[in-house]
Amino acid sequence: MAEVHGYRHYLELCTFMSGGRYDEIDRAKLPTCRRLMYRCPDDFDDGLTSAELATDEFFVRERS
Repeated sequence: MAEVHGYRHYLELCTFMSGGRYDEIDRAKLPTCRRLMYRCPDDFDDGLTSAELATDEFFVRERS
């Protein structure tokens, strides 16, 4: 799909239990890859970089 449409960027929005494709992205075709994870445990670490990790505390604070 990236080649057909000329996409160069990838953004994955997910929880720590969903998504699961971030490490499969072909960085040669999509050099800009970012991931926004929400409802993420404080100690979450899958060894992959993320643009942002939002914990449950963040959502409670933002609703106040």
